[in-house]
Amino acid sequence: MHILVIPSWYPSNPEDITASFIREQAQALVRYGGHKVGVIFPLSNPRPWSCGLSRFSDVEILREEGVSTYRSQALNWFRRIPYLSSETWIREGMRLYARYMKECGKPEVIHAHVMFYGGLLARRIAEKYRIPFVITEHNSGYVRGFVKPWQLALGKRAVRSASRCIAVGEQFAGLLDQVYNLPSGNWQYIPNLISMPFFEAPLIVRHKSKRSSFLFSTICNLNANKGVDLLIRAFALSFRGQRDIRLSIGGEGPERETLDRLVKSVGLSEQVRFLGKLDRDQVVDAVSQSDAFVLSSHYETFGVALAEALALGKPVVATRCGGPESIVLPNAGLLVEKNNEKALADAMRVLFKQASDFDARTIRESCLSRFSAPIVIKRLTAIYKEIKFYRHRHTAEVMG
Repeated sequence: MHILVIPSWYPSNPEDITASFIREQAQALVRYGGHKVGVIFPLSNPRPWSCGLSRFSDVEILREEGVSTYRSQALNWFRRIPYLSSETWIREGMRLYARYMKECGKPEVIHAHVMFYGGLLARRIAEKYRIPFVITEHNSGYVRGFVKPWQLALGKRAVRSASRCIAVGEQFAGLLDQVYNLPSGNWQYIPNLISMPFFEAPLIVRHKSKRSSFLFSTICNLNANKGVDLLIRAFALSFRGQRDIRLSIGGEGPERETLDRLVKSVGLSEQVRFLGKLDRDQVVDAVSQSDAFVLSSHYETFGVALAEALALGKPVVATRCGGPESIVLPNAGLLVEKNNEKALADAMRVLFKQASDFDARTIRESCLSRFSAPIVIKRLTAIYKEIKFYRHRHTAEVMG
């Protein structure tokens, strides 16, 4: 089938790992589903210093792993006015789609990622060109209060028009049913996929070796939602002064300086190391070299880094924050209440003592059976085929 992917977030270049899970899913649709896949991403690099209405200017066309990617470089005069900015984004997307369709043909199904504004653009294209569309929602803004009433009103129209609505977490699916005032089960759970390099990397089990040290790791964007400050304080409660027990923190973000000061203030300068921004290979290496992984977020719709750690065979501690409940099974680690410093500290101490009870191969195989690319793509392909079947049957009934 010919699938057009419309993301609201997307990597800006081949080396960028921002929202790379969307790019990896598009590429996996080609590799494991045999589909023809394209991506359009409007306003990927707006020029806020320019003036004038949005116009179709530069278009970058890139072919990555069999996926034809069209990015536009448009002006956005209304960047600071959210509603008008969204209309500019959608209008630019319509122009970009026209270019894509002329050069690549008309897709059979559109798959949008994140309602604002990929889902809204998908609805606009679907109405004009009579193409069914699917929405996958990743946005934690629904629970964090970032979604505005005017956005929600537009989102409800898109949900009513979509052939399928997908959420990347089971609890998140239930939340979206409530947000959009729908019967339970309208939003279907299909997780993000974990790229195959995580499953192909050698399993390294440090705590069964002769080393006496123990290393916890976490990888995330260093913003307030990730709860890294909570993690640092919890680590201090359980392990301060035990220099053979350490914590590595991968990633960058607005909280970096604050977290650095916190590490010094709680006396962990010799036990906590900041790794900075990491590329994919460096993430694999950093997690592989650790003994356990910790996710301390206040809210996650899924938890890609957590599932990647499982793919590398690492036992985990994670907060019950919306996504990990669908990811962490009893044979892979511990779940604790979010925003609870003592509970997190206790769980990390338990995992430290019982790390050898967790089998790396079992953890990996369980993760592979749920989150590997072939498994996820098989589920998505079934949805696309079902949509195509019912659409063709409906067309035949109307014409007959």
